[in-house]
Amino acid sequence: MALARLWPLEALENLQKMGLEEILSQAQQCRSPSQDYTDSDANTAGAKDLKLLLYQLCILSLQQKMKQETVLTYFEEIQKIRPDLKSKLADVLFLLDLETDDKEITSKEGDGNENTGSTEMRLVRQQFIALARSCVGIVGEVILKQRLEFETLESLGLITSSKAFNQKYVKIKTKLFYKQQKFNLLREESEGYAKLIVELNKDVNESSDTQKVLGVINSLIAEFDLDPNRVIDFILNAFEFRPQQMKYFVQLIKSYNCEASTLCNTLGFKFSFLTMDSGLATKSLYFVAAILIQEGLIAIEDLYPHLKPANDEFEKDYKQSLVQARSNAKKINVLNPSEKPTSIESEITKDIERTLQNQKIGLCFALLSLYDWSHSQFIFNQLPMHSVASHQLIAVALCKILHTTVDPIYKKFVPKAANSQPYSQIKRTGCPAQCQNFDDLMNDVLPICYHLGPYIYVDQILIIKLLRIGKAYLLECTSSNNQKDALWGMMLDLLSECLIPSLSLTECNASLGEELWDMIKIYPYTVRYHLYHHWKIVSYNGHINLLKSKTKTLDSARYIMKRITKENVKPSGRQLGKLSHSNPGILFDYLLSQVQKFDNFIGPVIDSLKYLTSIAYDVLAHCAIEALSNASKQRSKHDDSTTSDWLQSLATFCGLVFKKYTPEVTGLLQYITNQLKDESSFDLPVLQEMITKMSGIEISVETTQDQLEAQFGGDTLIAEGSFFTNIRNVKKSSQRLRDSLLSENLAVPLCLLLGQQREKIIFGTSNDIHIKVIGKLYDQCQDTLIQFGWFLANQLHIEDYRKHLPPMNILQQEYHIKPDVAFFFSRPMFHHAVQSRYEKLNDKNNDKERSTEAYIAAAEAYMGELIECTRSILPAPTWNDISIQLYVTFWSLSMYDIYTPTARYESEINKLTLAINAVDVENIAPSKRKKEKERLTNLMEKLKIEEKKQKEHTERVKARLSREKDAWFPLRTSKKDLRVLCFLQTCIFPRGCFSSADAVFCAKFIFLVHSLKSPNFSTLLLFDKLFSDISYIVSCLTENEAHHYGRFLCCMLETIDKWHRSKEKYDKECSNYPGFATIIRKNEASQSDTSKSNQLEFEDYRRVCRKWHYKLTRAFASCLVSEEYIQIRNALIILTKIVQYFPVIDNLGKALKNRVDKLQKDEKDKRPDLHALATGYAGRFLSKVSQMIPEEKFYVKEVTTKSQSNKSASSSSSSIDTTKSKAVNQTSSKSSENSNVSGSNVNSATNNGQPAVKAVVTESKKSKKEASVSDSTNISKEAPISKNLGSSLQDSKKPKEHVKQSDDRKLRQPSPIAEELSKKRKVQDGSSPIEVVKRDKHEKGKEREKDKSRIERKRERPQDTEIVVQKESKRRRDEDATDKLSGVPSTSSKTVRSNVENAKVHKEKSKSVKSSHKADATKSSARGSRSSSPASSTGSKRKEKDSHERGRSPSHNVRRELRDEQKSSRKQYPFNNIRFL
Repeated sequence: MALARLWPLEALENLQKMGLEEILSQAQQCRSPSQDYTDSDANTAGAKDLKLLLYQLCILSLQQKMKQETVLTYFEEIQKIRPDLKSKLADVLFLLDLETDDKEITSKEGDGNENTGSTEMRLVRQQFIALARSCVGIVGEVILKQRLEFETLESLGLITSSKAFNQKYVKIKTKLFYKQQKFNLLREESEGYAKLIVELNKDVNESSDTQKVLGVINSLIAEFDLDPNRVIDFILNAFEFRPQQMKYFVQLIKSYNCEASTLCNTLGFKFSFLTMDSGLATKSLYFVAAILIQEGLIAIEDLYPHLKPANDEFEKDYKQSLVQARSNAKKINVLNPSEKPTSIESEITKDIERTLQNQKIGLCFALLSLYDWSHSQFIFNQLPMHSVASHQLIAVALCKILHTTVDPIYKKFVPKAANSQPYSQIKRTGCPAQCQNFDDLMNDVLPICYHLGPYIYVDQILIIKLLRIGKAYLLECTSSNNQKDALWGMMLDLLSECLIPSLSLTECNASLGEELWDMIKIYPYTVRYHLYHHWKIVSYNGHINLLKSKTKTLDSARYIMKRITKENVKPSGRQLGKLSHSNPGILFDYLLSQVQKFDNFIGPVIDSLKYLTSIAYDVLAHCAIEALSNASKQRSKHDDSTTSDWLQSLATFCGLVFKKYTPEVTGLLQYITNQLKDESSFDLPVLQEMITKMSGIEISVETTQDQLEAQFGGDTLIAEGSFFTNIRNVKKSSQRLRDSLLSENLAVPLCLLLGQQREKIIFGTSNDIHIKVIGKLYDQCQDTLIQFGWFLANQLHIEDYRKHLPPMNILQQEYHIKPDVAFFFSRPMFHHAVQSRYEKLNDKNNDKERSTEAYIAAAEAYMGELIECTRSILPAPTWNDISIQLYVTFWSLSMYDIYTPTARYESEINKLTLAINAVDVENIAPSKRKKEKERLTNLMEKLKIEEKKQKEHTERVKARLSREKDAWFPLRTSKKDLRVLCFLQTCIFPRGCFSSADAVFCAKFIFLVHSLKSPNFSTLLLFDKLFSDISYIVSCLTENEAHHYGRFLCCMLETIDKWHRSKEKYDKECSNYPGFATIIRKNEASQSDTSKSNQLEFEDYRRVCRKWHYKLTRAFASCLVSEEYIQIRNALIILTKIVQYFPVIDNLGKALKNRVDKLQKDEKDKRPDLHALATGYAGRFLSKVSQMIPEEKFYVKEVTTKSQSNKSASSSSSSIDTTKSKAVNQTSSKSSENSNVSGSNVNSATNNGQPAVKAVVTESKKSKKEASVSDSTNISKEAPISKNLGSSLQDSKKPKEHVKQSDDRKLRQPSPIAEELSKKRKVQDGSSPIEVVKRDKHEKGKEREKDKSRIERKRERPQDTEIVVQKESKRRRDEDATDKLSGVPSTSSKTVRSNVENAKVHKEKSKSVKSSHKADATKSSARGSRSSSPASSTGSKRKEKDSHERGRSPSHNVRRELRDEQKSSRKQYPFNNIRFL
């Protein structure tokens, strides 16, 4: 009943049914701690108090309606969401403590229920004690001791005895609030201290008698029994309030005869008392202590332990604040740039308060104010470095001492200091003496500067003084070449620790930056970059103020970069300039990071950098090198095929910065050199961009034809029309780049490293790298090498060039530079050497012949020296095939020597003429118009003079070459083809793939050798080697090399197309030239024989052109169907380059178009770059489709007489085979009668005045042994091509009385059927079968001897020839494999149809042979009606009979015969069977 009246059970039933989630939900709905103290009804409406919820849960536990463990679990979960649970639960327990008290409950119960109620309450009390004891861990002992009653605490076991605890509580309370403080009022009389205070505070001066005052003080001590120690305390207090009477009080203290320890302890007690009362010591107290220390009355070592804080505590606080500053610097938005900066006065006030709070710093400041460096240095040494000087008061005091100290030496070595403010010597204890020389500076000034550190910024005049003194010292050392002494290193420490970091704490002082640059520019860039690195990495992280400045700079830079555009470059540039005056390194690191991410920032950022100081530009160069050398960034994209965007953007930025502004380039060049030494070429784009931007020299495979033509002219034409940019605008920047290369001797090392790196990319890279990446790196290195070589040739004086560049043999033997690179770098030196000798020999003679002779003599004199240096470059056997004179001549000449771009000169002159006319129309000032017209007129005159000079030079060079030509190709009868191969391998191919200009040079040089009628040189063979099969060459090229090789092929195709289109040009440029001769004679005296009988006719040349086009088509088709990426890409590039001249035959073009269309479809989703190349070529191809011609118009397939034309038109194509057999047999029989040599000149008859085609048939074994068959025969024996070309050279049948005029009929060997017919015919003519068998055995023996001789020749071949033969064999196999894929028919459609009809006829005849002889006669007559001669009919009968006897069908024999005829058609072309007479 008592419990029911105390706690109604109805209100607790709902709570008892709830679970944990519902309890927590109600706890969240309770009022928050902030709402407990609000009076608003809106805040409290519907909100339940958390105390009520806790109270109800405790009631349920006391009533045993809910387990105690469950209630405790609820409390713990509620505490997680309500941190104020402890306080509220303590209040609930206090309330329950009162409610469950036995005394209160018993007084409330009636008499009848007293025993029952007391029993129930005792049980409840026990439950409460158990619950409270369980809640101690949740609430805590301290809170419970504050809230609960003493008896309850005793029951809980928190206190031992409630009675004892209550007594102790009363005593402490009485002591705190009621006990009075006691003083020594009985022994000492206050009147004496009063009189002492009056005596010490009288008006005194420095001349006052301290002995008199001391006597009064002694009297007061004796009269009033004063404590002497307290008297000295009063004296110090009086001194503290009147520090200006320093001499008086110092004398008084000295006269008082107080012990130093007592005085020190008294002063230390005063500092300690201020610490206990948390008060601030006044400035005067610090000055009193400083004066006593300076006068020697107390020792600083004795007073220092009394000062607070302790060293350990001070160091801990300093490091903690430094760590906090570093963490703040790493955050993005620590400072708000829009925040208004605090005023200087408020900062100074805060610094003063901070200084006075630290007693050690305050004492140090007082000592420095008295110029006492010797004693204050003790405090500096006790505390962390620069922690004392970080206080502005300390820094200002130190700067005053330095001003006085450096004044004499400043006026002595700096002329500008004559009118500066004088500083006299301060004669005080501990003050350093004034410096008179650099030794005094090292001993007295620099140690103070080291302690001062970057906080010297508070006195910028002092910084300028120190910079000028340091500059004077460095100039004196460099001028007298003195050895670096200790002061040299201390000057570096002064810069790195003090002067340079102080720039970060200044506010936009550009003049200070220039003064700093005047000193540090004397050091080399390596020392400067070390200083900058120390500034960014060490200085900023070691000083709190510098970290704050760094954070502020970064936030301001972000604020500016978010708003920078092309329109607001000027104001944004000013803001960036202000930031760069104080923190250039931090600013440029951020700018470069943004440039690497967003390349569209490059332009605005470059334009905004025009407000920088000189030192800022130097720091920018250092930051760029650091950004490039970041090892954490990948230099290629994820597919490793292209350069990373950040590296390319950074390279472009560097090129533009070094062009537009004037930072030193040497550091970046040295960095690239070091990377090449480490065999890394990923940073070469930086060098490319620098050369491109600073000199205007660009390297691009997409160079236009006009630009390429301009490169063949003189310097003026090159400057005006060769590059995309105007070289006049880069004159100064190119000179700076040149001077940087020469100052550090980097020009030649870069040349050598680029040449070596080009080979290391191929042979030194890992196998894991994709071949596409290797090709990209190789092209990049090659382009940089060419670009750098052009720059050196244009900018370096020839004497510097010759002085630094090693000779050719040294380049090849010691530095392992390839010949093409060595000649490329040495070519300007060759030209200058010959030209200088020519000028000496010519002596300004205007006679053309004499000047030509002088030039030839100069060239021969220098070439003799060059030949000796070059002889060891290639193996000695090479010079047996081509002369070393040809090799040196080829590699030493350039396009300037053999070709004059007259059209390009005229084009530029016309442009200048139009520009002069436009100047007259423009509305500009007259003086400016006149100056511009003069410039354009002078430029025009230069071009005219240059063109004339180049033409004369070209004529002299050609005259020289015409004399040298006879010795270029030695006459070697056994290795004719190797001459051409050697010339191609050692000259044409290496240089043709080197650059675009060199590719054109190779084509021009080949034409020049041909036009000079060089002996022993076959132009036809060279063309055939070039066009036979280029698939292997295509597979070995990089992307840029494919562009160059395509340009070379384009020039060659242009030449053969010119001759193919016009018979007049062919007769003029080819007919009487040795290069188109079909016979090369052994006798050198007969080399001049260029009779028409030995020359290739025009129609034969056109057929040969068709063969070359077909072979090119086969090669490109095989490349396009290949799965190799490199092969497909290079084929498409070359096809794009030669699309103007190939293909020109419609059926070949269709075959290529089919391959390209299929490639587009297949590679669309696989390899987008190949798809893009194929699409580009397809577009160009479509524009040329209308210009293609049919095959029958490209060349004449048949050469017949007028009388035969009608018959051949009506005759059937199936009779060609038998006619061929007869004609060959007749030809062979006639040749055997006339001569023992099987191969001879056969002159066919002429009909109706038409000339017959002449050729030389080489079939004898002797001629085959003498001729160099190894290469030309391999080319001529390509089955897939001969299948198609054989039909093109077949002639139609002719009557018996006429001789067939086609060359292939003379050259072709008889088929097996024709041989069988010939044998039977011989038997019928009277030869016995035995003689026929003997003859056959004899012929077979000759064939075996021929095979043996072929094997022996193969063994005797040089290694190079064997490689060529193996390549030719592999090439023929590949052609056979790709024959079906090429899309070009192997025979003409008519021949195929005739072969099919022939096969059907033979099949029908074979069925009727067994029936009767009459049927055979009938079939033979039917066969004869379709043939042109009886011999063919007889041959067919015998062939059918032999085929039947062997069990084979005639159609099988026909197919075999066709194959044999197609093989024999490989010998159709006259130049393939050239023999020596």
